[in-house]
Amino acid sequence: MTPKTLFKIQAALVGSICVLTFLALEFSWYYSLWYFDIIMHFLGGAWLGLFALWLFPRHSLFKILAFVFLFGFGWEVYELVVDYAVVHDFSHFDLCDTLSDLVCDMAGGMVAFYIVKGSMLREAHTV
Repeated sequence: MTPKTLFKIQAALVGSICVLTFLALEFSWYYSLWYFDIIMHFLGGAWLGLFALWLFPRHSLFKILAFVFLFGFGWEVYELVVDYAVVHDFSHFDLCDTLSDLVCDMAGGMVAFYIVKGSMLREAHTV
């Protein structure tokens, strides 16, 4: 997979994430669809995995997942800080939700890694 193709896939994924986020906020999907957060974290992790592969094409699965984890963890800290700034209370913190969000981020990153690496292997064998 060429860097240009990888960039186009990332752009489409980011656009999809933006549209879904807009719709979710407009129609309260984060509250009415219990699984919507899972989908969004998976897509976000997939985008981060693609972005890491675009930036560092020769990195291993471990390094790509470390990249995804660091950003996912940063996002969870951001959510906690914003929640505290708005609500002034940490009682809304849910460790199980945070851990499941990180697992979904990592799963998305792992799927992105294997799709891109598998595509590269197929291209190498067809040449």
